[in-house]
Amino acid sequence: MEHRGDIGNRVRKSPLRRVIATITLGVALVAPGIPFISGSVASAVSSTPLRATNFSMNCTENNSTGQASLTFTAGNNGGSEITNYKYSFDNITFTAFDPPTTTQPFVFDFAAYNRPLGVMTYIYLKAVNANGDGESNWGNLSGSNSQVGCTVGTGLPSRPTIATATAGDGSASVAFTAGSNGGSAITNYKYSIGGTTYIALSPASATSPITIPGLTNGVSTTIYLKAVNANGDSPTARTVTVTPVAPATPVAPATTVAPATTVAPATTVAPKTTVAPGTLDDPGTPDEPGTTSSPSTKPDLVSSSDSGISDTDDITFDNSPTISVANRINGYTVKVIAVKDSKTMSCTFIASPKKSSCTLGTLSDGVWSVRSQQSLGDVTLPKSTVLKITIDTVDPTVISFTTPVANGEKKVGDEIKIVATVGENIVPGGSITVTLDTGADVVLTQTTATKMEGIYVVKDGDSTDGLTVDSFVKTSVPTDIAGNAMTTTKLPKGKKNIGGLKDIVISGESKTGNNAAEPSAPVQDDEPTVLECKTVATEKKPTAPVLVGEKLSDGIIFDPASPQLDSGDKKELDRVAKVMAKRGGLVLVSGFARKNGVDSAEFLKNLSLARARNVSKYLAAKGVRVSVRYEGYGAVTKEIGTSSQRKVDLRWIDDAAKIESEQKCSAK
Repeated sequence: MEHRGDIGNRVRKSPLRRVIATITLGVALVAPGIPFISGSVASAVSSTPLRATNFSMNCTENNSTGQASLTFTAGNNGGSEITNYKYSFDNITFTAFDPPTTTQPFVFDFAAYNRPLGVMTYIYLKAVNANGDGESNWGNLSGSNSQVGCTVGTGLPSRPTIATATAGDGSASVAFTAGSNGGSAITNYKYSIGGTTYIALSPASATSPITIPGLTNGVSTTIYLKAVNANGDSPTARTVTVTPVAPATPVAPATTVAPATTVAPATTVAPKTTVAPGTLDDPGTPDEPGTTSSPSTKPDLVSSSDSGISDTDDITFDNSPTISVANRINGYTVKVIAVKDSKTMSCTFIASPKKSSCTLGTLSDGVWSVRSQQSLGDVTLPKSTVLKITIDTVDPTVISFTTPVANGEKKVGDEIKIVATVGENIVPGGSITVTLDTGADVVLTQTTATKMEGIYVVKDGDSTDGLTVDSFVKTSVPTDIAGNAMTTTKLPKGKKNIGGLKDIVISGESKTGNNAAEPSAPVQDDEPTVLECKTVATEKKPTAPVLVGEKLSDGIIFDPASPQLDSGDKKELDRVAKVMAKRGGLVLVSGFARKNGVDSAEFLKNLSLARARNVSKYLAAKGVRVSVRYEGYGAVTKEIGTSSQRKVDLRWIDDAAKIESEQKCSAK
């Protein structure tokens, strides 16, 4: 396996981070000063404690002053008594308990710890002894990981779950089913006409039904209803629509319905100019049945139901739309009919100066033909012209990630276009951010009705055997022309993602074959940055290597026959770098190859060395000083093809051992 580039010219120096990486390939490695005893290594110093496991938590989560009571199984103390624990809510910033405590359960008060309301709160722990902090209970690539959390309730009540309204004279009676009280009794309800200003019921009432006063007869009214308790109002409202009516007033009195003797004579048949011409407040004289005159005009979506990008496209995600009729005759019954694939839905209203629309029942997705028709008694006017409306309730989704770039190896500075295809037309302005398996983030912005594109520029250190998109998030939420916003970030798989279609290798090397130096971290010429030496063996090679030092990680596991780091490997190495920023001493890096009974010893040696060098190079790029030691060609074991034979192991030894080890190395 060819080793490309020189990791020495990418290293930042930091006096706070001093690490020697030892690549141990099939030998017993014993650090100076630590005796070898009976085939095992005696520890010269005690170490930090191991992570805690078996977490469980009892939560009082339904109000804003609840608590979480946490219990767990402590890990091994590493040879030194556990004296305290550190806690974190993000697994990044840890805070020691003050005063120190190891007594369980650990009780976290939501208010005292200022936790946000209405979201899941996870709790992470590290054990502490005289040698420092142990590992977190979560986020480790292997071994036992335990995680527990609670949703901290807001204490606010939920909106009513079901509501129905019965029309009254200038009022409505609303019956409902109460939602959750949020941990505190519901004491009242608030209502709004329009959803902006809410009015508390006076006197207060928390029982169903309630009466909403002050409504206008003949006008379709949407009532918004919120519950109230001691902590405040429900965050959202339940809506219900009703049209109040005055007794008998919506129906024209008998004296205004022309009897047969006044309707039929030709002398009383109103010409076109007299069929309610411009006087819609006056019913006028109705047309004689069969006449071609018609005040019925093409219906239209009301603005509240027209969610589409244009006011004239008649596309909406409202599948129970409200339809208005502009030219109507007061007192006439107006019927709105919607037809699709032989299915018919309709609604009716009695026309008045303030009543001009009705709401259809639930319509399925697709194109509906809508007409209106007016009638009074035996008089039925012709149907209107057709309004075509499109119902679209489906959110837009990303259906594939592709690239026009050809297969092959890409190096530092190469540009790769990333293309996301959406399953339907979206409005201008949408964008997402994709995370590639190299760890790079790329923003994709809309370029066509169904495409979002962005450019990935290969940077020093980027590497993958097969470029693909690992995940994505919404940056500026893509929205379709019906107004549906993208809600899912489900990742396309297989041939619908770059890795399933193309074979693009990212080497992370410059086009000249050398890794570019990072200008932000210059290296002094008078101090070596990368050292490689033979290991110190205390006996002949055993059947498996004996590794020295405290275990820093469960290992960086590589794909078979590959030395490349993936995004998960880099995340684990970032964690190790943070640990070493607080320590002295050395990191011993031991590389292993996958023994398969086929590949030569030379191939396995080079593969092991390449893996360990890539780990060392990545740590060096994080500001860690690296020294490489190696001998041999891989793990010696009777097992074939196990993950332990294709990993890099990370161990730590203290400053005393570090000094002697460094003195035996020279710059490569």
